[in-house]
Parts: sequence; C-alpha cells; structure tokens
Amino acid sequence: MYHLRLKGDHYQMGVKRGNIFQKAHISFPLQLDNFQLEHGKQSEEILRKFFPEICEEVRGVSDAIGTDYLHFIS
Repeated sequence: MYHLRLKGDHYQMGVKRGNIFQKAHISFPLQLDNFQLEHGKQSEEILRKFFPEICEEVRGVSDAIGTDYLHFIS
C-alpha cells in the first residue's frame, strides 16, 4: 500500500497528488449536466466557507492534471 507523504501548503499537496494521478495515467472524464455543474458550484461556495483548505488542495490537483477547477470540484 502506498502512503502519501505530503508537505507544504494545501495547494502544493494537491499538486503532488495530481502529479501522482498523471504518473499512474489516472484520468477523470467528467461529463456533468448543467444541473450538476450549478449544484457543484453552489456546494463549493459553502465548502469554501467551512473548509477552504480542501478547496485549495482540489485547485492544486486540477491545475496539475490540467482541468478546470470548478468543473472538477463539482
């Protein structure tokens, strides 16, 4: 079993995780309809209020794998 060793701020931890996904050729073919995207965006706003760190980590992952942040977090 592989245990991640993450260092740095939350964004940097997300980038490391995204790089691991890329090395393993893991992709995220997200096909969301308009309702799912809108619900996801609203959920992200709520999540950011209570746990902004996870939003930054997800932003790091999405940047590393080259996908849109709001689409990915939705």
